[in-house]
Amino acid sequence: MTPEVNSSINITGDRNVLDNVATGPDARATKNVGQPPDVAGPADDAGPATGEPIRGGLPPYRAVLAVDAEGSTDVPSARMGQMSEDIVHVLAAAFSRAGLASSWAGRRFQIQAHRGDGYVVGLPTETLPKLLHPFLRDLQAELRARDGQRQASQPRLRLRASIHVGPLPDDGGWTAGVGKPMAETHRLLDSDKVRDLLRQTHQEVTFLAVIVSKRVFEDVVEARYSELHPDEFSKVDAIAKQFAAEAYLYLPQHSTRMAAGVRSGPG
Repeated sequence: MTPEVNSSINITGDRNVLDNVATGPDARATKNVGQPPDVAGPADDAGPATGEPIRGGLPPYRAVLAVDAEGSTDVPSARMGQMSEDIVHVLAAAFSRAGLASSWAGRRFQIQAHRGDGYVVGLPTETLPKLLHPFLRDLQAELRARDGQRQASQPRLRLRASIHVGPLPDDGGWTAGVGKPMAETHRLLDSDKVRDLLRQTHQEVTFLAVIVSKRVFEDVVEARYSELHPDEFSKVDAIAKQFAAEAYLYLPQHSTRMAAGVRSGPG
């Protein structure tokens, strides 16, 4: 594993500015990926009706992880509750295994987190490098371990995951996490590209297929703040409902029926 890079990243528009870099095994990472400079609030009479900035300025930037279970429509309603609990269990275990237990404990948007057959996690942007690796690898491992222990009567749990970043309200109330970046995270998750990718892999080997937004790919992967290499991702056009955007597919663990051009990550 390469030495951890300590950095403080401020992004203005599409430019990455790296300050205060330190390296070494004892270094601590402080990566504010996607976080712009402080934005002053508008005048008191400004608001959406005038077309001017909304009062209060820009919300904090948050990383968003969303997961959804494959084939959940075939699961009887009586077992949906157990599936939801299983998803939370494997997520918590994977965060712990990846050294992100404190991030899981402090996760944001918990009021809206449960989505029946899925779950949403809001995190500080500095977790993005580790959220990509080793978390995704560890989530694949947890899902596979669970499958090896499940009873025949239990449904197999395979997940799709999407990762995005952007400004989202985070006051802890009912509107926390409500915004365009959250909607886009779910559109990525619902796109046929990531659904097809998981469907094309072996159900006893690959338990997780991932799609990340262009911004996450450029700001974290392509900028080399993650241990994952850009060539481990496959560029696609993600389309869902009225949404269309460039995105990137990734498999933490490939299998023989893997879609061509998509590579597996480090073990």
